[in-house]
Amino acid sequence: MTSTLHLPTKFLEVLTQSGLTHDQMADVVAAKSTGIPKAIVDLIRGLTAGAAISTDTARRVLGEGYFGLEEIEKLLSVRLSIGNNPTLGFVPFRLETLQSSKDSHLLVAGTTLSLLELIQLCPGTVSADTCRSWLSAEPFASRRLSAGWFLIRKDATAHANRNWRQQRERLRPSWQAARCTELVLASTLYHRRTGRRLWISDSLRSVDQDSLGLRVVVGPSRSDGLLISYADDAKVEPNLGIGQAQYSD
Repeated sequence: MTSTLHLPTKFLEVLTQSGLTHDQMADVVAAKSTGIPKAIVDLIRGLTAGAAISTDTARRVLGEGYFGLEEIEKLLSVRLSIGNNPTLGFVPFRLETLQSSKDSHLLVAGTTLSLLELIQLCPGTVSADTCRSWLSAEPFASRRLSAGWFLIRKDATAHANRNWRQQRERLRPSWQAARCTELVLASTLYHRRTGRRLWISDSLRSVDQDSLGLRVVVGPSRSDGLLISYADDAKVEPNLGIGQAQYSD
């Protein structure tokens, strides 16, 4: 006998698009789930714990810092074939988290795009000074994002003047080093909406490494787009920070 699941009707409608039954969703809440994708498990548990809100609420709170599927398709002039993915139906953050982040962060829906696909879609995403032959041969550049949400911190100077290990150690528990594609997507969307570029004089380490084991670095922004390069993990510079992402509360 499964436990009773109490969720607003709209939540249930979105979740059932994943093909889950009411009993399966109740089992997730009761920590009995097996074989259900982790993102959906996290969403169901977040909804029942109040750690998720509607996309309409997130859009209203974040304003120009909110980039859902509708906004991304419009800004990139593309139709994304993600379908009715339940992980995008609600935002896995508490209202208080988004309210405190509205001036300092961007909220972006994962679009299942790779960096190379984003560059092809959006001329001017990457500066001409970026080595395109290097990018085209690197696995990280062709690896697609997962459908889901992430917050990206706009400030690039946090934890600068430290090496990679020291920067990661100073991240808050709920934060992780961001992927290169996440940083580039967030920056591109922000520039297309506002006309302003992020990280004009700063660079951010990503969690990605190239095939030689060097850390992939995003920024600074040039007049023709973002520079993407690489750096040794031991490198320390005053304008070399770490890209920060949060995926849920």
